[in-house]
Amino acid sequence: MFLSWSLLSRTSTPKGNSQLYLAMITRWSWIALATIWAVCSGERHAAPSYNVLFIVVDDLRPELNVTYGQSAISTPNLDALAAQSLVFDRAYCQEAVCAPSRNSFMTGRRPDTTRAWNFIDHFREPEVGANWSTLPQYFKQHGYYTWGGGKLFHPGLPPNNDEPLSWSQEMPYFPVTDERCPPGTKTPFCAVDAPLDAFFDHRLAQHTVGLLEAAAVNYTDKPFFIGAGFRRPHIDWRAPPRFFELYNASRLSTAKHQTAPAGMPDIAFTTEGAADIHNWPRSFGPQDPEPEEAQRQLRQ
Repeated sequence: MFLSWSLLSRTSTPKGNSQLYLAMITRWSWIALATIWAVCSGERHAAPSYNVLFIVVDDLRPELNVTYGQSAISTPNLDALAAQSLVFDRAYCQEAVCAPSRNSFMTGRRPDTTRAWNFIDHFREPEVGANWSTLPQYFKQHGYYTWGGGKLFHPGLPPNNDEPLSWSQEMPYFPVTDERCPPGTKTPFCAVDAPLDAFFDHRLAQHTVGLLEAAAVNYTDKPFFIGAGFRRPHIDWRAPPRFFELYNASRLSTAKHQTAPAGMPDIAFTTEGAADIHNWPRSFGPQDPEPEEAQRQLRQ
């Protein structure tokens, strides 16, 4: 995980620069990215006011090349970004499940406080956090335009991506589309030879480009907070063929630890239904690893 302190200030972001920054995002739309692009300022520093581009990537592991020494993965653009960013060597997940983790980091509260541990509850439930301020909502309350798209909150938890509380309505939220592999696919991955517009992450990148361009031209009276939540690499791994062709499955390594550690409590292991929901033909368990060939296919 890393932070990049970018140059998206209100006083130095003409339209050309916005296109430059978002052209980079377009290139990254198929290379998982988790970063915050900006210094947040406001109450303590009168000038300059900084714009914020907040990028979240679903299920991204620290398998970056130069940054984390994972040389099997091709991540040239992220390596370039990390070279000018603050890199965290120790960053922890609040809870290794999507909805609870997002309820947590978008409110700045632990899952035991949000009361969201699964895919049922959310922090806006009565008697929990109906009056809490989320991350984008805080910016909105302090004079920022807040616009976003994709998977920032977990879809439906809270409802409607917490709109309109968290998001300004000049340009409504761009919701995530859950795109799956074609019917009959027997794996949770598929190469889909289609125009880039057929992939949500590309459409989100283009939408975010449009938000930055609009902010630079039509909304210069206030700073902005723009959030972009990319859907991949969450399964289904649905991508153009050229990204699968980057890797030879037979040359990829498998997991160092093939089974659970001795004495692990049962509650510590769950597939969250991934094997059934995402077309994988067999179930697996703490002492029942995938066959080596299957592991290599999944890593590819």
